Amino acid sequence: MPKQAIAKLKIELAKRNLRLLDVYKFKNKDLLRVLDLASRKVLLIEPPLQLTNIASSDDLAKVIEKVIQALKEK
Repeated sequence: MPKQAIAKLKIELAKRNLRLLDVYKFKNKDLLRVLDLASRKVLLIEPPLQLTNIASSDDLAKVIEKVIQALKEK
C-alpha cells in the first residue's frame, strides 16, 4: 500500500504542476520534498499523516491540501 500511495501522490501532484522529489521517512513522521515547476521552488513539507497510513482518497486529499497550503505560504 505505501508504494501505491506514493505513486498516487505523484500523479495528483503532477496534475497541479508539482513534482515529488523525495520522501524522507522517520519513525514518527514523513517529510516530502516537492518542486513547484512554475516557480522552481523546492519545499520541505511535513504531511498531516504518514504516507504508510494513507488508506483512502480523503487521506490523500489531506496531504495534497497541505502541500498546496505550504506553497501559498512561501
